[in-house]
Amino acid sequence: MSSDMGQEETGGAVGVPRAVPIDQWDMTAQMAYWGFHQRRRTDYMRYAYLQLGSDADAEEAVDLTFDAVMDCWPRMLEMENLEGYAWTILKRRIIDMHRKRRRRPELMETAAFEAAVADHVEDP
Repeated sequence: MSSDMGQEETGGAVGVPRAVPIDQWDMTAQMAYWGFHQRRRTDYMRYAYLQLGSDADAEEAVDLTFDAVMDCWPRMLEMENLEGYAWTILKRRIIDMHRKRRRRPELMETAAFEAAVADHVEDP
């Protein structure tokens, strides 16, 4: 079933857009994604490690985050707060991993977030 959803088509679930493979994006979208990936990966790894306490778990959470970001990147480019949306995806992946471990997330989330991005905050 096709619909007029830009470059996307409806996936298996009714009304759920199917991800457009990165090799079908225009060059600008591809470059924007890889630039975003390069700029944010270190921050995401730091934050995920502070939340999960394990390099392997942090790597998994960040990889899953970038997979999800890639799946919706063309739509994200139209968002007003792309950065906030991506952080939300990461936080949800971390919560999922805590649930998988059957532990609740630490209450240090705000401190961990601030520590992860402290190096990238520019003074006005």
